[in-house]
Amino acid sequence: MKLYLSLLCTLLLSGCSMTRNEKYADYVNPVIGTDIQRHARGDKAPSEEKGQTMPAVGVPNGMTNWVPQTLEGEHKCNPPYYYYHDEIQGFRASHWISGSCTQDYGSVTIMPVTGELKTNARERASQFSHDEETAKPYYYQVMLKDYLIHAELTGLSHAGIMRFSFQSDKDRYIIIEPIVTSNRGI
Repeated sequence: MKLYLSLLCTLLLSGCSMTRNEKYADYVNPVIGTDIQRHARGDKAPSEEKGQTMPAVGVPNGMTNWVPQTLEGEHKCNPPYYYYHDEIQGFRASHWISGSCTQDYGSVTIMPVTGELKTNARERASQFSHDEETAKPYYYQVMLKDYLIHAELTGLSHAGIMRFSFQSDKDRYIIIEPIVTSNRGI
């Protein structure tokens, strides 16, 4: 009996060992649930049938999440990011509750651009590739192809930190846009 108990304790303890450097958050894929679900009725089904999640960057119980914005405005039941979109309009400080059908409120979008200044969210949007996108709960990075800008962001409990690496010699701007609430869908 003692032999079995010793063997069981050894197996349990060895199975629970993780190195101190390993981050549990690395096992989380924040883009799961950000794509539209396909249904027999097509992809125009009610928004409740979409994943309603977003690749938010922040800390647990933080005041604000930071998320790439592929959908302008604050829309009830539509998070600011959908995987099937191929353009980023900016990076939003959002209060959206991931996985819900709530209204965002009091958010702001920050977008770096080069060249001609365009302030309209759809007009300034930049193409991006998911192959050049990294989404972790604590870090997000992407290459904004239209502007040749490498964007990185991370979130803290009360703030976010962003770094924009401009790879073009054109005029450089950072647009700060408060979001206006809207009830339009996608």
